[in-house]
Amino acid sequence: VIGQIYDCAIDPELWIPTLTGIRDRMDLAYVHLMIMNRHYSQLGDHPGEIVFQTSWSREWMDELKIWYSRMPVMPVWMAADIDDPMSQLQVEDEEEVKKTPFYLQWAKPQNLGDYCQTALVRRADVGGGIGAASYNGRHCFDDRDRMTFQLLAPHLRRAMLIGGMLDEGKYVLQLYRDLMDKIATGIMIV
Repeated sequence: VIGQIYDCAIDPELWIPTLTGIRDRMDLAYVHLMIMNRHYSQLGDHPGEIVFQTSWSREWMDELKIWYSRMPVMPVWMAADIDDPMSQLQVEDEEEVKKTPFYLQWAKPQNLGDYCQTALVRRADVGGGIGAASYNGRHCFDDRDRMTFQLLAPHLRRAMLIGGMLDEGKYVLQLYRDLMDKIATGIMIV
């Protein structure tokens, strides 16, 4: 898996098959990788957030973004150390979680149980992490699961950062292309 992770730095199209392999080996519902480059998100139309995820409903994932700010565990996740995987049920009581609107309206209809998140990068200009959800019938994320994410974390971070450096030229080139497309001034050659 580690070799595949570094291949993703060169070819981002490999992220989805690589994350799918992690999902399948760990018997998870889905795995996603989030990268946010705040610098590029302020430049206009360019994406500030790139999400690579294993197969799952795009509608449910889009709705998840709405729930993030209302999840009681979110402040704990945001304060967690880099490379420190933390699951929701590690922090909150399972019976209490199952009473929340988030669980009742988002997780339960999809038969999801626990969620684990690991911060990989947290800088002024770049943030990112890996997250994974388990099905309801699977055990909650345990020490072994968290250790797996902890061991993968430095490799995921390096691949994200290497990939970001390689993509910088592409972003700049696309900025110039978009700028030229938007210029409405005619040019006359004499």
